[in-house]
Amino acid sequence: MIAMTLREIAHAMGTEVHRDLAGTRAFRVTTDSREAGPGDVFFAIRGDRFDGHRFVGEALKRGAVAGVCGRSHKGEIGLEGPSARHCLWVDDTVVALGALASHYRRAVLPVWSIVIAVTGSNGKTTTKRMIDHVLSVALTGTSSP
Repeated sequence: MIAMTLREIAHAMGTEVHRDLAGTRAFRVTTDSREAGPGDVFFAIRGDRFDGHRFVGEALKRGAVAGVCGRSHKGEIGLEGPSARHCLWVDDTVVALGALASHYRRAVLPVWSIVIAVTGSNGKTTTKRMIDHVLSVALTGTSSP
């Protein structure tokens, strides 16, 4: 991801950021607190087995510059004092992630850039690698890890 300020990220998601952090730059988005690192924005997503809101503190300890959290979880995050200002509160974290992706696609990536998405239950990683390998012969670009 090309670096964006937390102000720009918050604006794209329709929320606000603490004024002391507005100019902080973010370089990557993650939904896995174990992979969070310096410059990341952690999205707390509720899944079938785990609720990412339980791991916001861990992501921040690993260096994430902000956590995107659902407003309905405000009392459950367990952050107090200065750490609490690192939360960007939204109604729905999945919708907010989509809004940020849409903003990034429109505002940051070149108009002529091509995005290929692979979905399904089985074979996504293999298919992604095959597409990357074939296209890398003639085109420059990136593939998700």
